[in-house]
Amino acid sequence: RHANGLLSFESNFIRIDSFSCVVAGNKLNAQGRVLNLIPFLFYPDEHLTVRARLQSPHLSVDQLMTEGSSSGNQVLALPLASNLTLGVDIVADTFIFRKFQAVKLKGQLHSNYPEITLNGIAFNAMEGTYDGSMEIKLREDKNLDIASELQLTHVNIHELFREFENFGQENISADNLKGYANIQVSFASIITPSFQLLADQTRARANIEILNGELLNYKPMLALSKYVDVDELNHIKFSRLSNEIEIRDRLVFIPEMIIKSSALELTLSGKHSFNNEIEYHFQLYLNDFLFRKAKRSRKNQTEFGEIEADESGRAKLYIRMEGTVEDYKIRLDRKALREQWGDELKKERSELKDLFRQEFKGEKKKETVEPINFDIEWEGQSADQAKKDTIGDVKNPVKSDKKKESWLDKVKKEEDVEYETYDPKKYD
Repeated sequence: RHANGLLSFESNFIRIDSFSCVVAGNKLNAQGRVLNLIPFLFYPDEHLTVRARLQSPHLSVDQLMTEGSSSGNQVLALPLASNLTLGVDIVADTFIFRKFQAVKLKGQLHSNYPEITLNGIAFNAMEGTYDGSMEIKLREDKNLDIASELQLTHVNIHELFREFENFGQENISADNLKGYANIQVSFASIITPSFQLLADQTRARANIEILNGELLNYKPMLALSKYVDVDELNHIKFSRLSNEIEIRDRLVFIPEMIIKSSALELTLSGKHSFNNEIEYHFQLYLNDFLFRKAKRSRKNQTEFGEIEADESGRAKLYIRMEGTVEDYKIRLDRKALREQWGDELKKERSELKDLFRQEFKGEKKKETVEPINFDIEWEGQSADQAKKDTIGDVKNPVKSDKKKESWLDKVKKEEDVEYETYDPKKYD
């Protein structure tokens, strides 16, 4: 409605010098060319091609979505048709989709059935910038394959979780996070026409860096505080955290990462299912006060079992957390402790081998013989004559052709000794 514009007809295409209209509350301004419009309107087999620039001061996807006839869910009518080719440069001063809000949005949309590509996507949101691309492909079952590459720079992570509704999970929410994030993410999934993700088909890999971060009242941390008595676990502050997170098979995989704060140094790894089943592994480097308290309690024993000290002498706890977010158990991670011991044994074995190689295979020091001078004086000779009879330097003593084989030489001939591989099962 409220459509008006200036059009001109040239041969088989229409030139749009200016055109404006209001669609579902969104004001749209367009310029471009439409090829083969008249035949397309009257003959179903004709193909329509559109090249245009679309600008809007306020673009709301929610208002463009229509009610589904059967399910009652909102669906978005995508510009996909077998007889339509579309190329549109999009510019929007503001862009809204559910809770997500962006400004200065731009990108290029290309539609060629059954695919839609979005290239050069860029916008500002959540105090940061976004750049990326996306591909959408219509499936025979009417669902959509979606793949995206996105770069986020200096994004407020609290707002990121809030506006994306905590990404559909309940384990960690916007209320638990503060800080600014740089994220590079690759994402692929299948979505329904009503924009519901199929979790079984969702895959993602994200390189994440969080600066000046804060972790507040996070349940796994609070559970640890009951045992290690560190109040700062309620509010952990860190200057930098980085990791690569992977999502597949309805699981979120968290490789080992280090979180440093004034209260502790924490190493965390594990996995978290979409059903909120968790398996976390922690290594805690506690402050001196806590270590002394543990020693007073049971020497090198705590509620978890043994405490392992690292090279610097700091106390290190291996802890395992399993169960669900609401019902979990915490215990000593004996497997991780055995693996650590095994790694140390391998390291010591390697160092020992290197030591033997240096001893047995290194260059021998060349033996030197001091020259020996003999002065022989014959009866009746003068001193000058005696000097002529001096036996010169003995620099190269005669060596025996047959060299006696030392025990070192015997060792050289032997193959390297194979050490028994560390088997954790023997120590269960």
